[in-house]
Amino acid sequence: MDKDPVCVQCGEYKSSIRKNELFCCLVGPDTENGYGEVEAEWPRHRFKPYSKEELKQQEEDEQECIRQMGDFADWQTQEIKCACGFEFKRCDSKFNEEKSTFHCPNCGAISY
Repeated sequence: MDKDPVCVQCGEYKSSIRKNELFCCLVGPDTENGYGEVEAEWPRHRFKPYSKEELKQQEEDEQECIRQMGDFADWQTQEIKCACGFEFKRCDSKFNEEKSTFHCPNCGAISY
């Protein structure tokens, strides 16, 4: 990606946009000292798409996030066997966030 990308809508450099707090707009041809009629205006600046390497890294990061969410879902649905003999899933019990404990829905005993 370019060091200082250009907005594809208004043609301004990103560094200039940040420094001068520029709006994303096109000013008409009768411009004097940067002032004139606005011909087109957009709510935000848009820059060229990411490079192939950046897109590949983003895809890898998303896949890792999806994998971690799947691991958590598997952990949530694991069976816990209480001392009373009752089996339950973590997601079916009350969770105490302060102590990181689960309570058996049958007898109320604490499990970790």
